[in-house]
Amino acid sequence: MIPIDNTTFIGRRLNNNIYSRQGSLLLPKSTILNDHNLDLLQQHGVNLWDADTQLITEFIIDETISEVQSIYEKIHHSTEKPSNQMIRQKVMPKIQELCSNYNISNVLLGLRKKDHYTYRHCIGVSVLSYLIGKWLGLHDIELNDLAIAGLLHDLGKQRISHSILNKAGKLSSDEYAEMKLHTVFGYEMITSKHDGSTSAGCPTTS
Repeated sequence: MIPIDNTTFIGRRLNNNIYSRQGSLLLPKSTILNDHNLDLLQQHGVNLWDADTQLITEFIIDETISEVQSIYEKIHHSTEKPSNQMIRQKVMPKIQELCSNYNISNVLLGLRKKDHYTYRHCIGVSVLSYLIGKWLGLHDIELNDLAIAGLLHDLGKQRISHSILNKAGKLSSDEYAEMKLHTVFGYEMITSKHDGSTSAGCPTTS
């Protein structure tokens, strides 16, 4: 019998429950795999497939995308006024975790996938901004403001025509002129939601 080699899955997260051939639960969904878990699977002759697991970085990126998408939609549809503090509480722990605990190349590779491109791009800008700010010696409040600004820098694209955003070819001069307005739109969307108070993603003063 050829031994099963599941060692490449160490440190990955299970997407599903794993059962023995007799139907007993061996490992629950969301388990972070270690040597002991893999020994248990080998004892039961259970092999893993790529679809059974997910890199931790991918899991955190997916969670962050959901949070950023929710923030963008709330601002765009005026259903809420997300404050700087709320964004910090929901998103910054994930940005900090991506910056602190994982190989940054894996993070950036995970952000290059084509689905949810705008949100992945904004998270990437946020991560790189945070890391550059840390390298420059910024304080925590400044780092948070810098990272949130990165998250929201493309907010104004919510007001750009989908035909322009998704156009495969080169933009016409008129289309390019409209695309450039996304920075103005984003500023207007943030400031109009805060009635002159501190804007989400704008530096605070103490």
